[in-house]
Amino acid sequence: MTILDECHKKLADLQKQVTQTSRNVINRTQKWRRLSTVPSTDCDVVVIFKTELSEEIVDWLIKIIKNRVPQLVIHKQFHRTSRQYALYLTASYIGLLTGAEELRIKKSLLPEHGGGLREFSVDEFSLFDNVMDEKLFLSTSERSNIVHHFLMSLRACREDSDMCSVKFDNDQCMIPSLQSAGVILQIFPLHEPNELNKLTSIWIRRWVVLQPLDEIKEYFGTKVAFYFAWLGHYTYSLIFPSVVGLAVWLFVSPNKNSSFYYLLMAIINLIWTSLYLEHWKRTSSFLAYRWSSWDTPISLLEEPRPLFKGTLSLCPITGRPIRTYPKWKRLLILCFITTPIVLFSLIIVIYITLMYVQLQEKMNIYADNNTSIIPNFILVTLPKIFLAVSISIMDFSYKKIAIWLTDFENHRLEDDYNNHYVVKLILLQFVNSFYSLFYTAFYLKDLELLRKQLVTLLLTRQIIDSIRETFLPLGHSRLRQVWLSLKYEQRCLVERNKLKSKDNNGSLSTSNSSSSLAPPSKTDSDVDKYSISPENNSQCADNNITKMNVDVNPEILIHQRIQTVTEENKLYHNSKSFDHSEETRITPAEREATLLRYEDPTDDFLEMFIQFGYVSMFTGIFPLAGLLAFMNNIIEIRGDAYKLSTSYQRPFGKFANSIGIWQLALDVVSYIAVIVNIALLGISGTVQRLFPNLSSSQLIIFLVLIEHAIIITRAAISALVPHTPTSVVLQIAKLEHRRREALKILERESMREHQRQQSPSNI
Repeated sequence: MTILDECHKKLADLQKQVTQTSRNVINRTQKWRRLSTVPSTDCDVVVIFKTELSEEIVDWLIKIIKNRVPQLVIHKQFHRTSRQYALYLTASYIGLLTGAEELRIKKSLLPEHGGGLREFSVDEFSLFDNVMDEKLFLSTSERSNIVHHFLMSLRACREDSDMCSVKFDNDQCMIPSLQSAGVILQIFPLHEPNELNKLTSIWIRRWVVLQPLDEIKEYFGTKVAFYFAWLGHYTYSLIFPSVVGLAVWLFVSPNKNSSFYYLLMAIINLIWTSLYLEHWKRTSSFLAYRWSSWDTPISLLEEPRPLFKGTLSLCPITGRPIRTYPKWKRLLILCFITTPIVLFSLIIVIYITLMYVQLQEKMNIYADNNTSIIPNFILVTLPKIFLAVSISIMDFSYKKIAIWLTDFENHRLEDDYNNHYVVKLILLQFVNSFYSLFYTAFYLKDLELLRKQLVTLLLTRQIIDSIRETFLPLGHSRLRQVWLSLKYEQRCLVERNKLKSKDNNGSLSTSNSSSSLAPPSKTDSDVDKYSISPENNSQCADNNITKMNVDVNPEILIHQRIQTVTEENKLYHNSKSFDHSEETRITPAEREATLLRYEDPTDDFLEMFIQFGYVSMFTGIFPLAGLLAFMNNIIEIRGDAYKLSTSYQRPFGKFANSIGIWQLALDVVSYIAVIVNIALLGISGTVQRLFPNLSSSQLIIFLVLIEHAIIITRAAISALVPHTPTSVVLQIAKLEHRRREALKILERESMREHQRQQSPSNI
């Protein structure tokens, strides 16, 4: 009894500790959210430096930015919890308008000038609607893109390498080089709380049928908006195969008489795939027109990627110097480096799949003679779970390999880079996800095992992807906030103990006190480099923000530093924990810096691409595949919306006029699905049972004829159905007509004004 009582007591103590720890974690994460509700002023983009970086390097970079990119307005701040310097960047309204012209942002014209949208021009600013209202004319997404464009336009000189350990070439982009060297850790735009709350209230909290695509486009950009538009379109198109598949599964028993229904199910699924893809192309064209992204800029006029490397030469169109890279070098890399590595990766996939098959066979044999307490169902299912988990692990590894190879290929344009990266991902993921199914279907010819394997892959991948996409980022940010809070409290405690010890020894003085919580102070030789303007002295002391100006009296800086040290000493004596005066120093940027970075929806597209392959290829043998995909996607839409709004940093809005290369990938899969479905019908014996008099050669010819007929029908539908609706074509033509008429009126008025100015001189 004594041992049992002691065990109960230890379990009760452990339960109390776990409960208390959970409460502390929840309280700390809630505190971060509560303390960062006040938005940062004058900030569109945040730059986070590495921990413990010298303030001299930060000030050196600020000086370079101010001299070479004068459009930017810079505020420097020290994040005390993470001990990182940060730059809060914005630009004046005139600078933002200049950037809008450089980025060729389309804005609404006044009705008297033709209406519609047109690329903004500073010289013709009076033609645009709401141009005099800074808050209405440019959205927060457009502002952050412009500021980011200015920041990325910062070019280096060879002399810049003397200040930091990063080596620069002439006219090289500085910011990407500093990111690669680890000097700059993060660059991200801030969330706008009011806009985000309004968006999430109608997007996440209300389970409505239609998504607020226009609001998503305004806040996250057209590329993210196209992903959610496609995901919603694909999800609701799954209703048809879900209903048909559920009816077949419920009312058709798996016997010889069901062959006709499974044949019909396969044909219906192929027709659905073709019609769905063609309807999406028309929907995509309509959205591109509605979002004014239907025209693609000429590639030679596009700005190169910041990490693009090449030799300087004159552009044949503009005459300006641009960087070029020989195509033959990239071709050599593709042939002799990229291709062998990709093939080797595919061999690894095949090897792991064969290991799974051998393990599955051994487990099946062991289950037949099982005498242990482990149920046969678990023994048979374990290899399938092993395959699904290994596929997810290999997905992560292949992504790293694809990024490295695409970086090494040195593509000039961002679209080319993304396309080559996506092609590698699709190739590796396709083999990784479907090879085991093809092996089971066409080599083992075990359709019952294929169904079980397909169900396991669908459910396991959906569960793993949901955890990886939604819960892991959320847990990462919360744990990082708790960790930073604990480290900060520990530093506070150490400083208080040091100051109390000095106070007891009578050696405390303002002049020699130093704090590990305060930003590293400059030496006397650095005092005259940058300082705080007198009119902003009090504001900077309150907000811990230093506006960098040149040629300011050093006495002001010295006085402010003494005042800062004095305030810190009071803080260390009076504060008891993280819960008091230091709370007010947490900014939204500091909280959002703990979130993960969201590059683009490539990973989300890839997940849905694999699912589309499962549904389009194997619904004929497993009718519930469409229903499982539909149920998953209903949750996926809200899950992706939630993670993008709460668990990730706000991405920079990127231009897109469609879903890009994913459209081609879906088309290719639809043609592969025709071949796979017809082959499965032949292997399953469905055609033989419907037409028992066919010989083996006649059966093959019959299947090939059906496959060719469906492919020709699929190609004919794609060719005959226009990808752009007639209504969109008419609207574009009307808009162009109004623009031309408005231009004629402007030209006539300009000529009349010129004649009036010339008439007095003639008299």
